[in-house]
Amino acid sequence: MTEPRGADPSGSEPDESLAVVTAIVLNWNHATVTIGLLHSLETSFAQGIRAVVVDNGSVDNSVATLRSFLEQFRYGLQVELIESSENLGFTGGVNLGVERALAANASPEFILLINPDGVAGPATVPVLLAAIRASGAGIMSYEVNQWALDAWPRVFYARPDNLLSRQILGAWRLNGSYAGACVLFRSSLLRLLIAEDGHFQDPSLFFYWDEWDVSLRSRRLGALIAAAQGTSYRHEGDTRGLFNPHSPFRDYYSARNSVLVARRELSSRNFWTVFVVHLLRDVSWRLRLMTRGVRTPWRVYARGTWDGLRGESGRWDRHPLSPPPTIDEVPSGTDG
Repeated sequence: MTEPRGADPSGSEPDESLAVVTAIVLNWNHATVTIGLLHSLETSFAQGIRAVVVDNGSVDNSVATLRSFLEQFRYGLQVELIESSENLGFTGGVNLGVERALAANASPEFILLINPDGVAGPATVPVLLAAIRASGAGIMSYEVNQWALDAWPRVFYARPDNLLSRQILGAWRLNGSYAGACVLFRSSLLRLLIAEDGHFQDPSLFFYWDEWDVSLRSRRLGALIAAAQGTSYRHEGDTRGLFNPHSPFRDYYSARNSVLVARRELSSRNFWTVFVVHLLRDVSWRLRLMTRGVRTPWRVYARGTWDGLRGESGRWDRHPLSPPPTIDEVPSGTDG
């Protein structure tokens, strides 16, 4: 484990405008991808941002690769690398990194969650920070064009006006949920969530649907959620990865956790009413994909849905030891 170390080794004092932000980055068997993300954040590092990189139980040489990189990285002194001996899932890995960041001597005012397979630009963190301060929101994510509103299948238990507002206020849009690939949280909100539920992200979800779970809990605490325009953050996303024959675990968690989260939020009567619509919608979507030559893992979807109805949670017993092929290796035409 590397410990947090001082400022920019170049000897110049960083611009403190971003010193209130600590980024949390999860690595799982893809050190080169994580290193690419850290390089894309160099402008923000120069302005004072810090980072906690969590190696989430990698079985390759990720830890050694990351340590070697940080030793020579110009801003390596602003990055802390911590290791988990096991894969805690996305939610558990995030919790580990957030707990470390909040426990620092200089606790950050804001926590940035950012996916390692994305690319940040010079404006990404400054725009998010300016927007969250100006809006008073508790959560500010990057703007995704028509994110979730026009995706298929849509979130099955939320009305569109609760999902993504068309109301644009200044340089941000009020949302019902956030896009988790690049999102800034007020640390005060995270502390409230932890105090309320014992965790920031629900570790029992393991992977997927963390955005909706955190969003709904945050809204109950009175937090506003918004998306900033002009962040220049780029992320391919992994929707197409749902139907990669080498990564059925994505489809499993998506199916299971959609049911788990919905059952928490709805009365029994309302749940079963909308579940029928949800099921028909999912099936019709998959049949439509099949007409386009896309093979969908029906058994995995059925298992995930059934486990969600039974209340099963945590890590799936078929979860792989290493990630599936990258998005470039996924057959085209699976966006829905």
